[in-house]
Amino acid sequence: MEHTIEGTVPGGWAKPAQGISTGVSPLRPSDARTCPYARVIVAAAVVLIGLVACASPKPAPPEVNLSGFPPAFRDGYIDGCQSAKNGAAVKRDAARYANDHQYALGWRDGFDICRKRRDS
Repeated sequence: MEHTIEGTVPGGWAKPAQGISTGVSPLRPSDARTCPYARVIVAAAVVLIGLVACASPKPAPPEVNLSGFPPAFRDGYIDGCQSAKNGAAVKRDAARYANDHQYALGWRDGFDICRKRRDS
């Protein structure tokens, strides 16, 4: 014979009071094993996964060793190479391209070299 606590039925399920509507299903466990924020946590997880999936990844570094070049040239090369990809928007810092010779030189080299690789 199974013993029960007053107000519960065998198996630990809550027994609704007679004549009183609690708004709780009679099949809900009476103890606090369920998380009251479960739906909020699941919704937040779904939103977070969606945001992570939609985030644009950082462009891969070029397949060229640019370690001996100045930082401005490397930045320009990477932007120019990204711009040469099929369907890519032109990525160029207009102010830097106009005023920084190294950036402009790197951008043109990166664009030309990556476009030739793409077309071959």
